[in-house]
Amino acid sequence: MVLLKNKITEFKQKKLKQRKTLLKVAKELFSELGYNDFSIRTLMRGVKMPTTNFYYFFTSKRELYFALRILEYERITSSIQSIIKLDERKDYFKLIKDIFMVFLVIANKNYKYFDMIFDASFHNPGELGHYEKIYREKRFDFIFIIRDFFEEGIKENKLRAVEPINLTFIMWTKIKGIAKDYNELSTSELELKEIINAEEYKKDAITEFDNWLKTLII
Repeated sequence: MVLLKNKITEFKQKKLKQRKTLLKVAKELFSELGYNDFSIRTLMRGVKMPTTNFYYFFTSKRELYFALRILEYERITSSIQSIIKLDERKDYFKLIKDIFMVFLVIANKNYKYFDMIFDASFHNPGELGHYEKIYREKRFDFIFIIRDFFEEGIKENKLRAVEPINLTFIMWTKIKGIAKDYNELSTSELELKEIINAEEYKKDAITEFDNWLKTLII
């Protein structure tokens, strides 16, 4: 009986390790290739596993994609919660700036991946898979945390009285705009690089975000 339990535990640990490996390499391939050019065959060659192993964990490429989105959203949510929890002084300027930088760091590391995991147009007209259902339940968690944080600041009279969800999406559009522009400038043709420096643009864009943020602080 003990031997059987040990074998079951060993099997579960092996499968957990395989799943982590699949997600790690899948993230790298999605980042490099994008969703459309990513293939299960390429992934399984990369992890040196038979293709049948993939279907033990995921039913399709789409389900793998949403499993990754869930993982990233959970990491982002955890990061934001830690930022808010650790600052007992409630320095709203610093807190909002730190939250802003969580997203910008992800975008700077790999914009293609950033753009893919926050693609709001990714719809499924058919039946939802297991991971897509979970994703749809969790997809606004980090948005709601930021909204509630803004609402708390307004109630404490630390932030101007603006609708909290509107503030959240204003900040989100600024994040996406800076990330997109910086990526385009960094990867643009030589002619555009001669007109505007990507690093200087990012620095000035962050300064402008700071100036906007100062208008919210009371």
